[in-house]
Amino acid sequence: MRLERALSAAARRIEPAIGRLLSVEPVRRVLHARALRAWRATDEPLIVCYGNINRSPFAEQLARRRAAASPTSAGLYAKADRPSPP
Repeated sequence: MRLERALSAAARRIEPAIGRLLSVEPVRRVLHARALRAWRATDEPLIVCYGNINRSPFAEQLARRRAAASPTSAGLYAKADRPSPP
């Protein structure tokens, strides 16, 4: 439990820097191309987001439109009874 708290605190501290890095256009292009290659390489994509409230379930339903796709969605922030944001 102590390690989990320490890792969460560290992640919160570096999150702004990561966000800035991910907003740089060349980085975005590379990540987009990588995601497309991964998407095309499987019929069973796992779509993961932080909270799994809206983004990954929505993406899972979009993925179901692909022929022969069996997607699954998941979240990394498990908290019971957390409502979807407006």
